Amino acid sequence: RRVKEVATVPAWRDVALRPGTYPLVVFSHGNNGVRIQSIFFGAHLASHGFIVVSADHHGNTFPETFAGIIDPNVLSNRPRDMSFVISQMLGFNDDPASSWHGAIDPDKIGASGHSFGGYTTFALAGGEIGGLGSFTDARVKAIFPQAPAAPFSDAFFQAIHIPTLIVGGSIDATTPFPTEQQAPFDRLPTGAAVVALAELTDAGHFTFSDFCEVDRVLLGFLGGFSEACEPRHLPFRHGHDITNYLALNFFDG
Repeated sequence: RRVKEVATVPAWRDVALRPGTYPLVVFSHGNNGVRIQSIFFGAHLASHGFIVVSADHHGNTFPETFAGIIDPNVLSNRPRDMSFVISQMLGFNDDPASSWHGAIDPDKIGASGHSFGGYTTFALAGGEIGGLGSFTDARVKAIFPQAPAAPFSDAFFQAIHIPTLIVGGSIDATTPFPTEQQAPFDRLPTGAAVVALAELTDAGHFTFSDFCEVDRVLLGFLGGFSEACEPRHLPFRHGHDITNYLALNFFDG
């Protein structure tokens, strides 16, 4: 029996790693998302010489939620997940027996994420989060939050001193641009080499994902098409092109 493709993506399995040393970018998926929700983003960076790692946040993916597996400490465990992934990759980098041996430049590590993953990305760079503590990971040298949720204090943002580029959509109703992207940008200190903000006109919340690549019949039960796809929003692949253009130039810089 042939299995119908869920989505076609520009990526291949089990390809040999090209010799060399590369920057690392870790990616955090959205609330109840999955690690493969933004392959457009990871594949683009990888095609330009980045190692990109995306992991499921246990207890915060839609298959687990439907199964009743929910992480009650997701606000603190999400940034810990990303720090764990960095540690694992650097461990492989130092292991002569690993296929990743010597492939990662430990001084060139960036982070990105979408929605709740944007919260996670901020958490790796900012100050203390009220009642939870601090999850700052000094190994992360630049952050690229995409349509982030940003429920943080002024003091949290004032502690971010690394290059930051925030992107969001002008008609995002889930994490509205004025409160979740513009307001955080306004509270960032200006000392980093890059402190920037991009607003994609007519982009919605799920423009920053592969949501619209998937047949509506398959993902209709999740909802969200009113926050992503045409005709209300800009063509999603155009949104991907803009996001990738900004991310590549930002992380290259």
